[in-house]
This record gives sequence, C-alpha cells and structure tokens, in this order.
Amino acid sequence: MKKSTLFFLLFTFTLLSFGCDSTSEEKTGTAREENSREIEGLEFTHKDQTFTLIPLFSQTLNYTEKVRGDSSKDRETLYEEHVISPFKNIAEEKNLETSEYYEEYFEYNTNVEELEKSTEELIKQKDAIMDSVQSALEESSSKLPGTDKTIFVMPLNPTNHFPIYNLGGVTGVTLSADTGIVKLAPSYEEEQLKYTVAHEYGHLVEGEGNGGNWGSINELVISEGKADTFARKVYPSVETSWNSPLEKSEKNEVLSVLKEEGDGYNADTYYTLERGNSNRNIPAASNYKIGAVIVEDYIDSNNPSSMQEWIDLPPQQLIEKTSYEELLQ
Repeated sequence: MKKSTLFFLLFTFTLLSFGCDSTSEEKTGTAREENSREIEGLEFTHKDQTFTLIPLFSQTLNYTEKVRGDSSKDRETLYEEHVISPFKNIAEEKNLETSEYYEEYFEYNTNVEELEKSTEELIKQKDAIMDSVQSALEESSSKLPGTDKTIFVMPLNPTNHFPIYNLGGVTGVTLSADTGIVKLAPSYEEEQLKYTVAHEYGHLVEGEGNGGNWGSINELVISEGKADTFARKVYPSVETSWNSPLEKSEKNEVLSVLKEEGDGYNADTYYTLERGNSNRNIPAASNYKIGAVIVEDYIDSNNPSSMQEWIDLPPQQLIEKTSYEELLQ
C-alpha cells in the first residue's frame, strides 16, 4: 500500500511467439511486434464510462526469455528494459498519469523459472480473469460512477508469499485517478479478485477528487477504510483475511497508535499497521480494519445521501463527524 493509494488488472488475447534477433531487420520487426503486443487488451464501455484493460504478460515473458538466453546479463537491468520501460511507454502514449513512485510497484524477480511458469499459467486463465474483472468493474461503476479508467495486470512475484497466502493471490495499487495495477498469482481466488477490483475502484474514484495526495497515517487509514467499505457494499458476502473485525483490545491498541502518530507519517508505523505486530497486539491489515470501522461509523451517524458523498469527503472532515474525533486532538 505504501504512501500512495491502492489499486489493479488484465490480459492479452493471444500468446506470443519469440524469435532470435539475428539481423537488424529482424530486430526492427521484433520490436514492432512487441510494441503491438504491449498495447493489446480489452476496452469496454459501461454506462458512459470506458475501461481499458492492458496485460503485461508478454513483457514479463520477454524478460524471462532474455534472462534464459544470456544468464550473464544483469537481471534488474533486463527487467527495467523489458517490463518497466514498456509500461512507462504505454502510459505515456495513452497520456495516463502515474505516481512518481510507480517503479516501487514493479517487483524485480530473480526466480525466473517460477515467474515464467506463473505467467504462462495466468495466460491460460486469461478468459476467466477478464470476465471476472469486467464484471467487477461493471458492478462497481454501477454503484459509483466515475471517469474512464485504465487497468494494467501483471503476474504477482511468486516469491512474494504474503499476498499469495493471505490476500487470495491478488494485490493491487492505484497510481492515479485513472490508472491502476493488479497483480495475480495462478492460484488466485475469483471472489478475492472481484473484491480487490472493487476496492481499487473505490480508490480510483476517491482519487478523482483529491488526486490521491494523502500523506498522514490517519489519511491513509481512512482512504483504505473508504475503499474497503465500498468493496463490502459491492460484495457483501465476500469474506477476506482483512475484513474480519478487530477484538476490543486490538482496536484500543490500534487507536492508540493513530492518536499518537496518526497526524504524521512514519513508514515503520504504517508497515506495522499493515503487516501486524503480535507483540503489540496489532493484527495484520489493521489499517484496513480500523479505517472501515471509522468510515462505517460516519455512515451510521450521518446518513449520507450517496456513496459519492463519503468517498469525496476529506479524511479529517470525515473523522470529525464520527465518535473517533479524539484522533484529531
């Protein structure tokens, strides 16, 4: 999650073939083909809102192929060249906004064999994934209309075990109000994918009003609370590892952290709220959990006329109108 808001997703329609770069002409042709593949995906419109889904699977396989072709080359440099740079080029061509920290969300992976295997498995599942993502976006935008959105989808780093085993094999990030990334493991759970898409969509729409420029821990916690509250309203029957309620003692400990440090930003403190600390009685995903508690308190106490009302409300103003206003004192 880091210091930006979160977000997400999707894939290619064709598997790619790779050739050797034996001549200048072949290199030019290959580059042209790769560029064409990079921008393939799915575009659809739902209630006057256009969604573009762009896969980064071919770019990932380009990277793994280059590493296997010459293991002496620096893998981080190859990853930059074949995955990060193509993403940046696509974003620039489509005039998409991206966070200045966007490279943080591209996990350089040295386990090339597992990454290649994961990517190939995801490509086999692409139709089901695309159906799930489109469905989630349509359901989300029906409840909360917004501007046009572009979603990139990538394979999840197979060595990043936390989301694989704790988040249903799905994670996402929003880079701006119009752009998000979703990462998937082949073992992803469909309902978790849909829930994550809804969560990230909530962030994207919130970003339309504030640009995603929240900086304090309290602001980030409320942003996560808004996104997860929205996702629960889209998919009320979905259970996740992070939407179970806090025990009273846990809640009190988390609130004490927010009261002491919530007005500023400390990466270690936010990481503790996100990943948990059993010694301090702080469970994982406490940033989501307490954020949702505060947002639900606002909704129950103020009876807003629409979702848009509380999605757009600045965090401090939202907190002021809840029973947790002491966090601002």
